[in-house]
Order: sequence, then structure tokens, then C-alpha cells
Amino acid sequence: IREIIRAFNPGKGRDYNEAAKGKLIAGEIRQVIDEIKPDVIISLRYETSNYLINSAKVTVPVITRSFLDPAVMLKNAPRGEITALQKSAVVHVLQKQDIPVMKKLCPGANVVWIPNPVPQYDEQADLKRNKKKYTIINVARLNKAQKRQHLIVQAFAKLAKNYPEWQVELWGGENDPRHGYGNELKNLINTENLSNQVYLRGETHEVLEKELNADIFCFPSAYEGFPNALAEAMSAGLPPIICKSCPSAGALVENDVNGIICDDSIEGIASALKILMDSKKLRIRLGNQAKEEMKQYRPRDVFDMWENTIKKCLEHG
Repeated sequence: IREIIRAFNPGKGRDYNEAAKGKLIAGEIRQVIDEIKPDVIISLRYETSNYLINSAKVTVPVITRSFLDPAVMLKNAPRGEITALQKSAVVHVLQKQDIPVMKKLCPGANVVWIPNPVPQYDEQADLKRNKKKYTIINVARLNKAQKRQHLIVQAFAKLAKNYPEWQVELWGGENDPRHGYGNELKNLINTENLSNQVYLRGETHEVLEKELNADIFCFPSAYEGFPNALAEAMSAGLPPIICKSCPSAGALVENDVNGIICDDSIEGIASALKILMDSKKLRIRLGNQAKEEMKQYRPRDVFDMWENTIKKCLEHG
């Protein structure tokens, strides 16, 4: 529907299109709400909250979830989305540092921080034992703009000849192979003569098993919401490497305390890798602390935060 509206209203802009689409679907939204009779609605998109609150004018309390940096997501947001956030019973953010940003962009919004739950593993990566092969691992979908696995390959290429006992495993599928990033990574690996040390492993349902057999978790993402893959690797006791540009990763990692934070460059990542590859003692210390600090995200504690938030919505709804 949105594309048709754009075609017939050139130049009107996103505000016009969202309002027009809202009018078209408002009746259907109200009908569904009347049938289900929910006590609380959890909206996963600003756009959806706009339709619920401003178009359909639902009276049920709406919790609007924000998954990424609000400064980025709201940069060109329609006015309706801003007012929907302000009218939401709760605006949920995943990172504490997002609270002041959201409040500044949406004055009057009731902003609440609730992180994602992090599994608490009984097992821990055994970083003490001597191995024939040591592994740097990354777990993420293959994505050039966000996940930036090519930086790992390029950084490791600067070290590989002097560290024949080390290898890199990139675990994850490609959302849309037509973008060609998987092939780009394969070509890069071949160009750098790393086919015997860097491996594209594809998808797996045994992530913990792979992490327990690894030694370093390298995570050069440019941005994240709550970095679940990073948190789970830390919970498995792996020392992480992250880049300065990713504040949500920085919310979990403190430099030289439970991981390493490096510059967003091939040289920066290579330097961080070398530091950890050279010191088993450091890997063990950072990995132990990483696991310890993930305890603050126990699932039961996070679920309690959600339960309390929903109860408050019902009390004031």
C-alpha cells in the first residue's frame, strides 16, 4: 500500500504516506483489537505504534520497543512516529545509554531500560589447555555494512604467517546471497592465501559447542541493538574484541577488564588480535571476567523486569 501511495503522491514525503496508510488500515486494526481484547500491546516498530495510537486510536496501553540506536532510527522519522512514542505507555530500550537519547528526541516519553536475557552456561571455554590449533571465532550473519567480517580476514592476514597455529572460523549464513558478500569473503580469503587458516563455516545450530572450542571472539560490528551473539560468547567465557564505533557492544565490554576495544581499522583489529594471541594468561583473565559480568543479564532477572513493567502499564492503563 505504501508504494502505491508514493506513486500517486510524489513529493508528499513520508509523513503524508504514513498518515494515508494509517487511515486505510485503522478500521482493520480496531476490529482486531476489539476481537482479541488485549490488556497490553507490545509494538515492535515505531511505525506500528503510529498506526495503533494515532490512526486507530487504541486505548489499550502500548509498549513500543526500540531495538537500535534511537538517534539513528529517529533521524528522519515522521512526526506521527515521534508522537506515538510520546503517547506510548512505555518506550522500551535495550541499552542504558539510549535512555537520555530517546528522552531528548521524544520529550515526555516514559523510557524504560530492559536488556535482552543472556543464557547462563554451565560450561566454559577451556582457554588453559595447550592445543595444536587455536581459534578466533565470529558468529553472525554475513553482512558487509554491519557485521564487517572482511575486517577480521584482512586483520588476520597481517598476522597469519607468524601464527600458523591459529585459525579463523566465520559462522553464519547470508540473508541474501545476491548481494555477493559471501563470495567476496571467499575471494578475499583466496587472495590473501588464507584458505588453510580462515574458514567460512556457514550456519550452525551448535553455537555453544563452537564457542567452547574457540579462544577469541572477534566482533567488529559497526552497530547493534543488544549484541546477543557477543553476550552469549562472553557468557561462554570467551574474551571478545570489539570496535569503538559500536556503543551497544561497548556497553558490555570494558577495555582490558573483560575484553579489548580497538580502533575501527584493519590495523586496530590486527593489533588487538595479536595482543590476545600472544598471551594465554590475558585470554584467561578477560574470558573469566566476561563470563562473570554476563550474570547481570540472567533470564529470570530480565523476565522480572518485563513483568514489573507490564504490571505498571496495567495499573496506570
